[in-house]
Amino acid sequence: MDFRKLVLAAGSLALVATPIAAQAAQIERTSEPVEKSNSLFKDRSLLLIIATIAIVAGAIVLATNDDEPASP
Repeated sequence: MDFRKLVLAAGSLALVATPIAAQAAQIERTSEPVEKSNSLFKDRSLLLIIATIAIVAGAIVLATNDDEPASP
């Protein structure tokens, strides 16, 4: 029973100490300079083509959908 209380106390101490240790650490976050911009969505034609293909594929799937059951 004493071992269980010891483990419980150690766990609760770890839960309390973790945020305190994180606040005490002075971490300076800096961003890296951007060398090239993302050109995938800069020109929206590729996004438009993908969206059009997805809409057409969805329309084809809905149009060819049978309402008949597969089992007799």
